[in-house]
Formats: sequence, structure tokens, C-alpha cells
Amino acid sequence: MAKKIQDIIKSAQIAIPNAINIDDIRTTLASYGYPLPKLEQGNLLLEALIAAQTKQQLEYGDQDKATQTFNDLWDQLDQIYTRQLKLARVALKGNSDAARDLALDGPRRKSFGGWSMQAQQFYAGLAANPSFAAALASFGAPLPEQEAASAALADVIAALRALENERGQAQIATRERDAAIDALDDWLGDFMAVARVAFADQPEHLERLGVTVRA
Repeated sequence: MAKKIQDIIKSAQIAIPNAINIDDIRTTLASYGYPLPKLEQGNLLLEALIAAQTKQQLEYGDQDKATQTFNDLWDQLDQIYTRQLKLARVALKGNSDAARDLALDGPRRKSFGGWSMQAQQFYAGLAANPSFAAALASFGAPLPEQEAASAALADVIAALRALENERGQAQIATRERDAAIDALDDWLGDFMAVARVAFADQPEHLERLGVTVRA
């Protein structure tokens, strides 16, 4: 796709300006259904594609940054959560209520959705049960650290929402870019077909429009 875009833009950047600016070419093309306003329409399509391509690249850059932010926050919190979970299993060993309310037992889920549900249950359970929080604090995870981790979990979830928004924006920009490709490619295809007829006996003009003519 990237090569196709580059090729279309390159061809249009040669053909359209020369068709507009070279008098002999412009005059002949006008008699073949391509007066100046129609050539300028092609130029507008070229500008629209360049703008759409630039926007699409910027949106995917924003998506990459949002992905990195999300992954970094998730990784940082996962390390803290894992540590506090291990301490809680010791501090609250044999407490069936704590095991249930904090989701202490079993492996941690790998997907963010599953992991975040377990983490949210853990921190919500600590907030709702001061005795659980106090027991954990006595094993090296003080209350401020627990509260900070709970706040960090909200930040991770917010980062995921921001990432999903950037993904959506990137997809919209890609659809707009693809539509701009199709519009210019269609216009340029018709233009080149007509130019080959118009300048069949003037290969030098075809060369100026970017058409390679065999000797």
C-alpha cells in the first residue's frame, strides 16, 4: 500500500503541474475534455491525498504513543499489584472472606480485561475492609501504597480508553486516506488514457507528463 501511494503521488506530481503549466500541453488537453478547471480538480485531489496521508501517519503515531503509555502503566502497576497480592496471601492466610473478597486464589489472568477485573476486586476489597488493609499494611504494604496502587489502576484503565480512542481515530484516518487514493487514482487513470491519445504523435509531451515512451 505504501508503495502504491508513493507511486500515485509521484505520477500526479509530475503529470498535473506540467499539464497546467506547459501551454502547448494545456491547450491540447482542453480540446480533449481536460480544460484548466478539470486539471485543477486533479490537483485538488492530489493535495487532498497528501493531506490525508499525512493525517493518517500522524494518527498512527499518536496510537503508537498511546500504546506505549498504556503498556508502561500496566507493567508498572502489575509489578506493584503482584507484590501486594503475594503479601496479602500471607497476611490473610486462612481468611476465607479475604480470599473471596480480594480474589486471592488462583492464577492471574493474562488478558487485560481479566487481569483488571481481578485487580479491581483486590483494591475495592481492601478499601471496603479496613481490617484486610491493616493486615496487608503490617506485612510491608502500607495504606498509602495501597491507595496509590488503586489510583494507578484507574490511570491504567483511562490509558486504555485513550488508546482505544486513538485506534478509532487512526482507522477513520485510514478510511479517509484510502478514499483519497481511490479518487486520485481514478482521475489519474482517465487522464493518462486521454493524454496517450492526445499526444500519440508527440512523445515528448507524454514524457513531460511522466509517461515513459519507448524509442
